[in-house]
Amino acid sequence: MDLEFYDENKYLISMTPADKIIEAGTVLGLNDKCSVLDLCCGYGEMLKLWAENFNIKGVGVDRCTEYINTGNRHLHDAQLNNNITLIAEEVQTYITDEKFDIACLCGVGDLFGGIDGHISMLERFIKPTGKLVIAECFLNKESAPKELREFEGELYTLYELYRLFSERGWYVSWLSTGTNADWERYISWEARRTIEKIRKSPDDKRMLEWLDKWYHMYFKYRREYEGWGFFVLERIW
Repeated sequence: MDLEFYDENKYLISMTPADKIIEAGTVLGLNDKCSVLDLCCGYGEMLKLWAENFNIKGVGVDRCTEYINTGNRHLHDAQLNNNITLIAEEVQTYITDEKFDIACLCGVGDLFGGIDGHISMLERFIKPTGKLVIAECFLNKESAPKELREFEGELYTLYELYRLFSERGWYVSWLSTGTNADWERYISWEARRTIEKIRKSPDDKRMLEWLDKWYHMYFKYRREYEGWGFFVLERIW
C-alpha cells in the first residue's frame, strides 16, 4: 500500500480522485498567474493539489473551523501557506473585493439554492473571463425512490444538469463522472470519520444512527441511482 497516497486521501472530501482534479487543472490552464476561490473548501485539499502542481494562488472558505485549522496546518507543513489562504467563515456571508480566475463550489447539494443559486454565487467572484468548477450528484435514472429524494433533495440527470448550465450561459468544457471505486472511497472515508467520533463519544446514539443511515442510503439507493460529476464550465462569449 502507498501509505503517503492513503494519507492524502483523508483530506480530500470529494468523490473525484486527486489525479482527475489535477487533470482538471491542466484543462483550466492553471499556472502561477491564476487565482482560485474554493467555497466550502473542506481541508483545502483541491487548492493544495493545484498549488503543488501549478503554483496557483488561492483562497478557501468553509464554515467548519476543524477543517480550516487542520487544512492550514497541512499547508504549512507542505510550505504552501504563502500560496493558499484558508478562512473559517459562512460562505453565504463571505465578501471580498478580489476577482478570481476560477471559482469553485463542490458537493453541497441544494444548500445554496440548487444549481441556479450556486452559479449566481460563483459569478459574483470571477473576472469577466473567469471559469467555474462545480461538482454535483446526479441521477443515473430518470426517477429516484422517494427515500433518496428526501435524503438528497432535488436531483437532476446528467442531461438536465447540462441544460441548467447552458441556460445560464455556461458550457461544459471538461467533466469527470465518478466510478463505484470513487463512491466507495468517499463513503468509507465518511464512515471512518464517524466511527472515530463514536469511539470518542460512545453514548452519542444520534451519531450511531447517522452511521447506520449513511450506509443504508448508499447500499440500498445511492450506489444504484446516483452518480457524481465534476464539471469545468466556461462561457463562449
